[in-house]
Amino acid sequence: MLPPKCKKCSMNKPPRTHHCSWCNACILKFDHHCPWLNSCVGFYNHRYFFQFCSFMAIGCIYAGFFGYHEYQISLLGEQAFFYKDSLFKPFVILDTMGIVGFITYHIFIAALTCGIMIIGLICWHGRMIGNGVTSLERVLNFNYAHECYKQGFIFVNPYDFGFIENWKRFLGVRTIGEFIRRVLLPSTHKPEGDGITWDGFNVNTNLEFHQQKSRQTTRPIAFPPGIYPNCPGVYPINRHRSIVPPWERRNKPYNARAVYQPKTPLTETVDSRKDR
Repeated sequence: MLPPKCKKCSMNKPPRTHHCSWCNACILKFDHHCPWLNSCVGFYNHRYFFQFCSFMAIGCIYAGFFGYHEYQISLLGEQAFFYKDSLFKPFVILDTMGIVGFITYHIFIAALTCGIMIIGLICWHGRMIGNGVTSLERVLNFNYAHECYKQGFIFVNPYDFGFIENWKRFLGVRTIGEFIRRVLLPSTHKPEGDGITWDGFNVNTNLEFHQQKSRQTTRPIAFPPGIYPNCPGVYPINRHRSIVPPWERRNKPYNARAVYQPKTPLTETVDSRKDR
């Protein structure tokens, strides 16, 4: 039994790995490609991305709310305008504050608006983290659940270990002290695991066990770490990148028909879909 291979770069694919067409590489625990960072968000930098958004939202709201008031006090001696005035009294603001004050005034409003929008993004990602899925897996799992339903199976997210446990794994903390040192304070600690193998996998998974009303977690087929001999234990060298290292490549295009064909309805549906 051989592990599945990427149809685009012909490399062995660990679980939860997907190919990014922008980076042209397979990404461990692929979440999404962020155009603002010009990088993929995956296993090794997902926590950094989430914390970056959280702290940026706090900073934007703080600057937009308090700085907006203090700037008018320092310039005019009082708060002469409110947020709604930027829509209904733009020319009055321009005449009173001048061009520099007018631009600065709207920068504070833009900061507050961006902070509110980022909070929405944080809530969205926080919900997925609590459910043990990535942005891409959320879309794929919806399709898998529909396929399982048509075949008489109940799909259960194989990476959902409970809300609290999912957050502990994501943040890499187990105690209150670790939360303070690693989350509230700057930290470069590595995430739990290596992004290649995942706890709870069972090679002998049989989806028939989960037929009818079973709510047990379905563990997909996993392969031992030895199946990836060219993958060093400390990879990637740059801990902040989640790109799968260049394993053995083929000189000729990979023949998709030679891919391992699973025998279970769920995994057959999974492998039949194109890599994202």
